[in-house]
Amino acid sequence: MRSPSGQQELLAEFVKLGPEQQARVLAFARSLAGAGAGADAHNEVREPSARPIEEVLAQLASEVPEEEWKKLPEDLSENLDHYLYGTPKR
Repeated sequence: MRSPSGQQELLAEFVKLGPEQQARVLAFARSLAGAGAGADAHNEVREPSARPIEEVLAQLASEVPEEEWKKLPEDLSENLDHYLYGTPKR
C-alpha cells in the first residue's frame, strides 16, 4: 500500500535534484519496478553518460605503446593462470 505522505516527500526531494541525478533516480525506480518481474535492480541502473566497458577498454588499449604490447608473452591468453598465479603451463 502506498503512503500519500511518502509519495509527497519523495517528490519534494526529487525536484531538488539536478537533471542528471533525476535521471539516475528515475532509472533506479524503473529498475525496482521491473525487479518484481525477475530483473536485477543493480544491473538496470547506469549513469546516463556512462560508456560501455568495451569502449573504455578499447580506448585504454589504444593508448598503450606498441613496444609495450610486444613485451607480453605470445602465449598469454592460453596461459593466463600461469602468468597470474604460477600454475603449470598448458
